[in-house]
Amino acid sequence: MKDLASLRVAITGGAGGLGKATALFLADKGITVYALDINEQLLLQIQHKGIIPKKVNILNADSVKAAANEIEQEGGLDAVINFAGIMAMGSLVEEKEATLQKLMEINLLGMYIVNKYFFPLIHASKGRIINISSEIGWLSPQPFNGFYAASKYAVEAYTDSLRREMLFLGIKVIKINPGSFKTQMHSAAEDSYNKMLEKTTLYKDIIAKMRPLMQNELKHAKDPAVLAATVYKALIAKRPKLAYKVNTSKALSLLSFLPERVQDFLYKFVFTCILR
Repeated sequence: MKDLASLRVAITGGAGGLGKATALFLADKGITVYALDINEQLLLQIQHKGIIPKKVNILNADSVKAAANEIEQEGGLDAVINFAGIMAMGSLVEEKEATLQKLMEINLLGMYIVNKYFFPLIHASKGRIINISSEIGWLSPQPFNGFYAASKYAVEAYTDSLRREMLFLGIKVIKINPGSFKTQMHSAAEDSYNKMLEKTTLYKDIIAKMRPLMQNELKHAKDPAVLAATVYKALIAKRPKLAYKVNTSKALSLLSFLPERVQDFLYKFVFTCILR
């Protein structure tokens, strides 16, 4: 990569949460950051040297192409960092189909559209693509988190395949798997849990027992600067890792290494015999 002062990167979801925290971190290193987001109010709040806010709808190819053209005219791009994403919880047999559709569109299709139409800029600079997945993307999926897990599993497969295509063009593709961090995603998780509990007719007792487990995981949330520092490392490293895991849940990691039948037994045992 070039020296920091000449680096130019675009961050989707760059006006809020982990995307904004990373944009601020990189800008403070002297990197020019395009903060791409659909939320105009959040974009207007960005007043930071080195950050250029741009309204972009990642699900609209024309919007993405327009942003790519503007950035090309302003000097090109060295990296795309895909943070834009949402989460939702729910039963896979009770929730509306629109829930899965929305997560797949934003978490996967939006990433695909951005990478596709920003690719000419990355190709020209021999830059790199950094896709933000989740710890859920590689951990064994948990009950009632299947929509989010499916979207992040898809991101994992997409990123691995893209990386192998880009090998032939000299472009590095890196994925990052964040665990829990202190952002508005916490309140979003709480809201999603409450809605799930309110809507379910099949799993009232089981889902009600989930709250302390979920809250315990959220207690281990770290400062977003920790993740931003990892993104920075992936951005500037001469030989970056293929994947970076950051603040991954120890409990879920250990569970994921067990045989699947054992995991199934433990889920049922804990929720029906241990938690009261």
